Amino acid sequence: MFLQHKCQILHAAIYIYIYIYIYIYLALQAQPVNVPTSFKQRAMLVDEIWHAAGDNASDIDWYAKRTVLAGIYSTTEIYMLTDTSP
Repeated sequence: MFLQHKCQILHAAIYIYIYIYIYIYLALQAQPVNVPTSFKQRAMLVDEIWHAAGDNASDIDWYAKRTVLAGIYSTTEIYMLTDTSP
């Protein structure tokens, strides 16, 4: 039950971020000059999402969780940008 609650929080946080900030973010971060800043902001976003979900890991799981979430987030973002359904 607790894990399901964390998943719901993660889902809501990702959904809100993508739909509100996606166009502003992409317009600014898609330029080659801004790639390092883009990676830094993505790392901060993933960290904030895990903290909002109540994660307090301080071992190797800290890196693994953030890497997995960053991958899921990036994949979701690319899918949403290429989706042509109404």
